[in-house]
Amino acid sequence: MAQEQPPAQGADFQQITTSQFWTRLSDDSIWQYRGVTLGWIRLRRHSEGSGRMYNKIPVGLLNGSNRVFDLASTPVETTVQVFVNGRLQDEGENNDYTIVGAQITLVPGFLLDAANGDKILVSYDI
Repeated sequence: MAQEQPPAQGADFQQITTSQFWTRLSDDSIWQYRGVTLGWIRLRRHSEGSGRMYNKIPVGLLNGSNRVFDLASTPVETTVQVFVNGRLQDEGENNDYTIVGAQITLVPGFLLDAANGDKILVSYDI
């Protein structure tokens, strides 16, 4: 398998999990580093998928007090993955967030602030 050249790290190339998964924002491509032998592999682009939304920024203020964020589409149940500052969050009232329809609500005390560099990204099936 020929190795593809990954995008250069920077504002357009961001790590999305604590493992070796990265995203290029300009084209929604997902990359994985598979070691020295295999190198970088482009897993897919959103446009190549079948209803999977990758690393979407939900609508909502990152102002240190807002806890509610809206997705562009209602996701298929159990397919939602919420990443805060690159870490996968757990769904549920006693965990990190709840979701009803297309609305994500962070649990009380879990506040994000862009001034602190906080980021939220969501992947889900539609």
